[in-house]
Amino acid sequence: MTALTPPPLALTLLGYGAIGRALHARLADLPQVQLRHVVVRSSRVAELAAQLGPQVAVLDAVPPDAQLVLECAGHSALTEQVLPALARGIECAVLSVGALSAPGLPEALEDAEEGVAHRARRHLRAQVEVEVVLDVVVAAPRQ
Repeated sequence: MTALTPPPLALTLLGYGAIGRALHARLADLPQVQLRHVVVRSSRVAELAAQLGPQVAVLDAVPPDAQLVLECAGHSALTEQVLPALARGIECAVLSVGALSAPGLPEALEDAEEGVAHRARRHLRAQVEVEVVLDVVVAAPRQ
């Protein structure tokens, strides 16, 4: 009997600076995680799309089919992309924790994710998924 392999976790990176590039490099050979989207400023979309090729969609906004967004772009990305994504029910994790020092931003993020009762369960699931992704990224051998 063959064990069922779960589908890979579809990941959206918000930002493609030093942190985003490092995450992408570490995720490239991990079958448990599939980098599906990279979200950058509109002025960088064409150049980055050419660089990354057709395997990864490069966009200027978090798409509606995003499963899990890992933010690695800073304060403006939190207000412009993460808040609307959370309000639409998309799970997000903030890696640029320094951006959370902006007055009122942590509260705005909490308010954006409030709503339907099932969101608490989804948030917990996303936290586990983020921990798994980060554990896998940290444990992956560096090339």
